[in-house]
Amino acid sequence: MTSVFKLRAQQALLFIGLWLVATAAVAAPELRIFGIDNDLEEQVRLSVGAPTHDSERATNRFIDGLPDATKRALAAVGYFSSEVSATREKSRSGDFVDLTITLGDPTRISKVILRIEGDAQLDAQFMGRLGGMPLRTNAVFLSSDYESAKSRLLDIAQDLGYFDFDYSTAEVRISRKNLTAEINLVGVSGPRFTFGAIRYDQNAFTTEF
Repeated sequence: MTSVFKLRAQQALLFIGLWLVATAAVAAPELRIFGIDNDLEEQVRLSVGAPTHDSERATNRFIDGLPDATKRALAAVGYFSSEVSATREKSRSGDFVDLTITLGDPTRISKVILRIEGDAQLDAQFMGRLGGMPLRTNAVFLSSDYESAKSRLLDIAQDLGYFDFDYSTAEVRISRKNLTAEINLVGVSGPRFTFGAIRYDQNAFTTEF
């Protein structure tokens, strides 16, 4: 009975040992990023994620998709001409995925067309609130600023009663050759809605109430 127990214990220890070896073999490599500062590095890390330890195949898929995912993350902050490479390095010091980035120059806004059509075009209150838009020529093009400007226009329209406000044109033209961005926003306000006088029906409640 004792020999049987010892045999099972040895088998259990062997199984645990093999499991630990297998787990170590597929441990996730560390992502190292070269060529950009800390703020941009954080942006890239949040966008691309980290290598998994599911399998070598999963790690290879991550590496294959890493350059395109990185370029998308950099484009969001104005860098459309970046050069990116991803390689794997295994050594005694560890297992690494190395992401090397050459940023290039940022894309800057060369033209901003912001036009309002409809009743709001003649509304001094509406037009007077357009000055704070976060879009300026020669500024680095940030997709977040573009989306913020669109949202702000919608908010202004809602605040002032233009509930049918919508965009007839909302586009950004990027020139990778010239590193420029042309922004074209045309909003159609529709009519302005106002609330009329509020009347209370005195007969709405019974005398018992």
